Amino acid sequence: ITDAEGCNAFQEVIITSPDSLIINETITNVSCFGNEDGVIALEFLGGTEPFIVDWIDSDVDLNELSDLAPGEYSVEITDANDCAVEGTYQITEEDILTLDISFTELLCANETVTDIDITITGGEEPYTFSWTGDIISTNEDLADVGPGTYAVIITDASNCTIEETSTITQSTEIIIEVTQTQPSCLLNDGSLTANTPGG
Repeated sequence: ITDAEGCNAFQEVIITSPDSLIINETITNVSCFGNEDGVIALEFLGGTEPFIVDWIDSDVDLNELSDLAPGEYSVEITDANDCAVEGTYQITEEDILTLDISFTELLCANETVTDIDITITGGEEPYTFSWTGDIISTNEDLADVGPGTYAVIITDASNCTIEETSTITQSTEIIIEVTQTQPSCLLNDGSLTANTPGG
């Protein structure tokens, strides 16, 4: 700066600005299909406090949302200098855990054992198995089992479970009962009647 007399003065001025506002998110997805326990937690870096949190379609304006269902969630963060950033986050869930049990029916009295085979879809591998009832086992499938009730609980890597019970029955032995009617004198009216209970 120079005045009218030609005198000079110097002053150095440093203008600073805060670091850019950045959002760091930590997302916890839904634990099992159909649950609503997802979490989005936000951490703010840079910018100037205090921060205003505005979640779209939510009345909760905190830096952490909990008890969330699967879906998309958007937020706008504004700092004390009216600098704003936006973020969109996805809460997901695993596919539904399903179980199919199949076995061959014991249709004849001489058929005494069968195999139980299970097919699992969805969830998250690996799976663990717990059979109860007429047999105790941690195998996926059962071999050479007889008539009875068999219950299985399957747990996946996310600790989601599904259970089902199957009952195997066996047909009874076929018995032939014959009823004889003697013919009347000199007439051909006799008869044999067969009844077959069982089977």
